[in-house]
Amino acid sequence: MSITHRTASVLLALALLLTGCATPQPTPTPTATPALTATPTPQPAMFRNGPEHRGVYAPQAGAAEWMAEVGAPLDSSPVVADGRVYCGAGDGRFIALDVRTGKEAWVFKADAQLVSSPVISEGILYFGSLAGTLYALRAEDGQEVWRLSTGAPIVSSPAVAGGLVLFASFDGKVHAVDVKTGSDRWTFNAATQASPTVESGTVLIGSADGVLYALDLETGREKWQFKAGEQVISTPAVSDGIVYHGAWDGKLYALSLETGKENWAFAQQEEIPIASSPAVADGVVYFAAADGSVYAVDIATRAQKWRFQTGDTILSSPAVADGMVYVGSFDGRFYALDARTGLEKWRFQTEGEVWSSPSVAGDFVYFTSHDGRVYSLNRSGPQIALAAAPTPPPLQPTPTLMPPPSEQPAAGTGGLPWWNDRVFYEVF
Repeated sequence: MSITHRTASVLLALALLLTGCATPQPTPTPTATPALTATPTPQPAMFRNGPEHRGVYAPQAGAAEWMAEVGAPLDSSPVVADGRVYCGAGDGRFIALDVRTGKEAWVFKADAQLVSSPVISEGILYFGSLAGTLYALRAEDGQEVWRLSTGAPIVSSPAVAGGLVLFASFDGKVHAVDVKTGSDRWTFNAATQASPTVESGTVLIGSADGVLYALDLETGREKWQFKAGEQVISTPAVSDGIVYHGAWDGKLYALSLETGKENWAFAQQEEIPIASSPAVADGVVYFAAADGSVYAVDIATRAQKWRFQTGDTILSSPAVADGMVYVGSFDGRFYALDARTGLEKWRFQTEGEVWSSPSVAGDFVYFTSHDGRVYSLNRSGPQIALAAAPTPPPLQPTPTLMPPPSEQPAAGTGGLPWWNDRVFYEVF
């Protein structure tokens, strides 16, 4: 299948993900295979491992290897903190699992499908739903602290900085919400549902109009903007005062955090859209393209170090830890690559497409799959296989939330151009 046709297929799948309305479903209880080890470890708990979103994880003590049956498709990327693994499910459940065993600690039923990846700060979890609700829950027991309705789907993964929860909604706004009150401190109009990055008092977020915006964290005022060749879905990563992000034009951009001026850009041989977010480690930028390729680009030379090809589209954002690169693919496989050479160290086959981005805690890497499972795998190579896991229960239908054409916002009105087939809905 050509890249154009494959991209169109992916866009259709993502559009279908966001159509219709949620229907309550019975609540399956996650089960898990027995743990192989048991030592829980604290881990920074945010999408891409911090507000600057570098996607890099430091070595720590390990936890356990298991696979947990959730019973609904999983797009939300897991976050690991304080002995728990947290993620949202396609049937609207938000689930906390024991990091040692994969067994359910608690579950919270939201008002719609959960695609947004959570963030935990000072014992409070924040995530959005496709009904447009931002939730704040106590991480200890899942009790609701507050909620904020935006009236439009949230697929953006929040970031927390400066006492604010930052995220985008399909209402055409970037929101900065007070962590204590659950009220908007400020909003900024932009046609985006991407995930924000925060560094040095600056909020960075891409948009469907091809602009990367830099906003003041305290006030929401625009500091600068950079116009890419196509829309910017990729969440930026910031390292040493440089902002790295991909765009739909197939380029990886490196910009000055202070001014937004382009330092350089790396262009693929073909214009393959970049939707996943880059990781930056040891002078190298790692990113994935929609044709299933994983790239390593040397920052000093701005040249490609290596390229690894998976079997299908990649929306998963690579994670880097201790000389390894981890990423999932629509081919249902989860890959571990040597960060220096790009050579495959191992792969793990799931029974569904892997859309989520991995999280690393110690000796284990965590991710979710459309097969309805949360996985905790040993980073040195999995010791478990699907054959050892119980047969998963039937997956619940994926609820959807796209309004009818008469109610959809038109391009240029502050909302996203719903029927523009070039709009790529980020789910990570």
